[in-house]
Amino acid sequence: MAVGKVLLIIPRWTAFSGNSDVFEFAEYYHTFPLGVPYLCAALKAHGIECDVLNLPLADGIDAVRIHQQLDSTTYSIVGFGGNSLIYPRLKLIVDAVRQHPSGPITVLGGIAMSSEPRFSMEALHPDYGLVGDGEITLPRLCSDLFDGKAPDFPGLWQWDKTNNLKGSPTDGSMIPDLDKIPFPDYGSCGFTQWLEHLPCNSLPALLLQDTFHKRRYYQIMGSRGCPFHCSFCFHITKYRERSMENIFAELEEAYRKYHFNSLILLDDLFCNRQERVMDFCDRLDQFARRTGEKFEWFAQGMVNRMSRELLLRMKEAGCRVVSYGFESFDCEVLRSMHKPIHPEEIAACYKLTHECGLGVSANFIFGDIAETMDSWQTTIEYWRKNCTKDIDIFPIIPLPDSEIYRHCFAIGKITDKNDYFMRQLPLSNLNNMNFTRIMTDEEHAQMLREIQRLSGQALPVAIGGGLRKNSDMPSRYSLSLHCPWCKKRILQENLELNRRTLIANRHSMRGFWGKFYCPFCSGRYLLFGGFFFLAYCRSVVIPAVLPGWLRTLGKKALRPIRSL
Repeated sequence: MAVGKVLLIIPRWTAFSGNSDVFEFAEYYHTFPLGVPYLCAALKAHGIECDVLNLPLADGIDAVRIHQQLDSTTYSIVGFGGNSLIYPRLKLIVDAVRQHPSGPITVLGGIAMSSEPRFSMEALHPDYGLVGDGEITLPRLCSDLFDGKAPDFPGLWQWDKTNNLKGSPTDGSMIPDLDKIPFPDYGSCGFTQWLEHLPCNSLPALLLQDTFHKRRYYQIMGSRGCPFHCSFCFHITKYRERSMENIFAELEEAYRKYHFNSLILLDDLFCNRQERVMDFCDRLDQFARRTGEKFEWFAQGMVNRMSRELLLRMKEAGCRVVSYGFESFDCEVLRSMHKPIHPEEIAACYKLTHECGLGVSANFIFGDIAETMDSWQTTIEYWRKNCTKDIDIFPIIPLPDSEIYRHCFAIGKITDKNDYFMRQLPLSNLNNMNFTRIMTDEEHAQMLREIQRLSGQALPVAIGGGLRKNSDMPSRYSLSLHCPWCKKRILQENLELNRRTLIANRHSMRGFWGKFYCPFCSGRYLLFGGFFFLAYCRSVVIPAVLPGWLRTLGKKALRPIRSL
């Protein structure tokens, strides 16, 4: 095989619009991406040398960092991907690579490519696109290109000699035996840096509903795909499981490297079979005894497949939070969503999970095709009476290639894909169009206003005090407060508070960086917004507006915020 080197790029998971410079800081909020570590391991297993540029862990403008990386080494191929919510980031990457004089081949993968392959190829115009399991397709593409062969295999999209788009069928691009995939190469992707810098207001901490600053998280996926066909979701429906022996072989190897004490199980359907979950709990107990750790973990369950026996066993084995897809409390809407559950099962599962001492993570989503004024009010009424403490509410987003997305095209609600992907869909500008069959636009707008009002008022505000700067890490603070629900004292010892987070939340006077969870009762709360407004003034407004001789005076004037 000819010699060549591959660069894999992990995009930022923050969408942007307009001037994006304010977002170009190292970000430690999200779960660590699994895709690139798996691809990195697969390439190395085939003898292909590769580097990884993890943009979320880098300071500086993304395009500049990409050019610096391409300047440092000659790369034949640059691969990248992500989901459709960060389309502007994917376009930034492909444009930056194309503008570099070295001219490497660009390869696009991920959910954005798999869900809308033709549009993604035409809009972003990479040289190649891959759908299916990249651990098969990317090494094969690289090997063919390095050997001077014309690539042609299942899951490959490319441009022919006349610049026409050619797509291969995806059959054959899926790995039937997941145990044959090499374990993800986190070490080459900046995992240690991410692990050492995670704040208590990061997504992993929110998943485990805790503020414990010494947690060391490890993420693992024991299955791929989902056998169900929810109307609002896109995923590969071919469901495949790894063996428990393979899962714990990865955990054994990872523990020797990273000494983690918390697990995030990212399976879409971890609790598909009770006997499999019981086996996992037994093996985790044995693993904990061997390592001397008490592991706590997060997993995703299914409303109608949980039992008291199973939940108690999960709790005993260290499970802290179970995530469910509630979605609606109306029978007709659940049926329209193709959710094989009933409102009575939702209520019973929610109550039972709490009775077993576990936290609940779930959502109610509004605006389904079958939504009516009565149906959304039925859901809101149940939510207000029972679960404002820990359940989120928000509108449905038509995700690419979901049934709802295709419905929006059929009725003319989405007509311009480029506008939808680049402007409406990204996280910075969620799309709240009315695609219901019955509700008028006025009724739909009323529903959205009520959801926004209730979601903002449902959470109590916690007033923090005793703010102290941590000496071991910049932009990190300790903050003491009392939970508005259970009144217990909470010490947030690793709260990130910097220019980026303050800018992102400058419009919120009521709270800061969304929700926090009480580690004792799992109740959500907001931190006192006025304090963060003062911190925003001190960290952003004063340095940007006042001349240097006034900055010191301003800092002295606002110094009392440290003792709020």
